[in-house]
Amino acid sequence: MRNTRMTIWVMVVIVLACTIGTQAIRIDWVSVGDAENYDPIQGKYIRPAYAGAVVNVQIYHSKTISRSRDLHGVDVTLDNLLNIDKGTAAATVIGHVGSPVVAGLAYDPESGILYGTDTHTTNLVTIDPCNGTTTIIGNTGIYLPHGLALDPSDGTLYATDDVSNLYIIDKSTAVVNLVGPVGYPHIGALDFDPTTGSLHGAYAYSSSTGYLIKIDTTTGEGTFVANTHRINGLCFDEDGTLYASENGLYAGVDSSLYIVNKLTGEWSVLGSIGVDNVLGIDQPVILDLVIEVAVDIKPGSCPNPVNVKSSGVLPIAILGTEDVNVITIDPTSIRLAGVEPLRSGYEDVAGPVSDSNDCNCTTEGPDGFLDLTLKFKTQRIVEAIGDVNDGDVLTLELTGVLFGERPIEGADCILIRGRHKPINPADINKDGVVNVADFAIFAQNWLQSSIVDE
Repeated sequence: MRNTRMTIWVMVVIVLACTIGTQAIRIDWVSVGDAENYDPIQGKYIRPAYAGAVVNVQIYHSKTISRSRDLHGVDVTLDNLLNIDKGTAAATVIGHVGSPVVAGLAYDPESGILYGTDTHTTNLVTIDPCNGTTTIIGNTGIYLPHGLALDPSDGTLYATDDVSNLYIIDKSTAVVNLVGPVGYPHIGALDFDPTTGSLHGAYAYSSSTGYLIKIDTTTGEGTFVANTHRINGLCFDEDGTLYASENGLYAGVDSSLYIVNKLTGEWSVLGSIGVDNVLGIDQPVILDLVIEVAVDIKPGSCPNPVNVKSSGVLPIAILGTEDVNVITIDPTSIRLAGVEPLRSGYEDVAGPVSDSNDCNCTTEGPDGFLDLTLKFKTQRIVEAIGDVNDGDVLTLELTGVLFGERPIEGADCILIRGRHKPINPADINKDGVVNVADFAIFAQNWLQSSIVDE
């Protein structure tokens, strides 16, 4: 049984959980039981709430950046989650969301969680960008927390209130610490420039003009950069291009999408989003976290013998640890040597070994962490491994995903008992040898149809 370890492959890869156009979008937001209302952070089912912001969806693959043409946004008036074309601003409805209003978004690349601030309740929430379902973490107590941004260098979550104080928010409790006053009113949009690491803010209020500032994250003090158009949301692209959204509700027009020069404030309209009340924008960037899980084939047994003639089931367990909560794993996604499980359950059956060598094992029992137990049809596994001899030691690979579609992988070894040689598909009469008798059966049935006319 292989030792557990969470391996974070440092690939800057976006994986959010829905599909927009041809881009696959995934997020590590877990749904269990009745699917969309379970929060793994709180460990309980919660009520759906509301997500109302725009997200720049960027897809990264194996250190190679591939830019998406899409943004996410929420029409606060009609409570619809939108897909917004980054080139034209044209929006299409992804799905309906409820209120209250989530005006800021920030994606945590380490944990894979998308955070939002709810200006109606002042709550910090996590958000599922596929359907707008939100999960309450806690109340920030911040008055109208429109601005939200996560520092990609250290994972610190920042927010601004309507009187433009800068805060740090604890991502697990929503407890806030005041950094300091920004010195500029109504800074309702925040984002980090990935090319410089600096935090930028923008004025957002009931006026047709606005301005850009830079904010010192140690003191909260803002520094004027440039005058610009009215801005409700900021989104830096991975190359430092600054996108901005405007809430058109105050002016009685539809919201618009802009590109803004981050140095001069000069702006150009990309187009109308088509609805009048789209709020802030943010750029979710996430590392591709490939989670390696501890797998124990035949828990309690060491070694792990598999009788190739068995007509029963092969039990395995994905072991829970401090790093891996097995409740977040989708049991239906699990494949062992490419074979799907017959059934699954939850029980503390074993703990990982201390030595990480692939084929080390242990007979020790429960360790206090809940495990995901699965049963596989032994003959399906035997068919998958192919030609084996008595005494062979094989490593079986396990794959799967979390409920949020993040991939997991693991492995454990088995000791073969008996000999198995798969039947050659050319051995038509299954007598153990391919010869003229098989050819005669083939020739006799040449060009004959097996389709039965109705």
